[in-house]
Amino acid sequence: MVESTIQIPTSVYIIVGTLVIANIGTILTILTFIFKGGMFVAETRGGITDAKETGVRAHKRIDKFEKQSLTEGEA
Repeated sequence: MVESTIQIPTSVYIIVGTLVIANIGTILTILTFIFKGGMFVAETRGGITDAKETGVRAHKRIDKFEKQSLTEGEA
């Protein structure tokens, strides 16, 4: 019987290993980008909500002063 063993050169292992590590790095980079993008959107929405609430509170105070000035002006 003839035994045929294929000898794979070390450089092939190095190339395949480099490609695998590069792909893992790319996947981690994309996941990090998605996470940071989601955090940015969440912070932006929170800031918009806070600004709206502040505006509503300010208008409520202004409305109180306008009602007081209207009733004082009529008297």
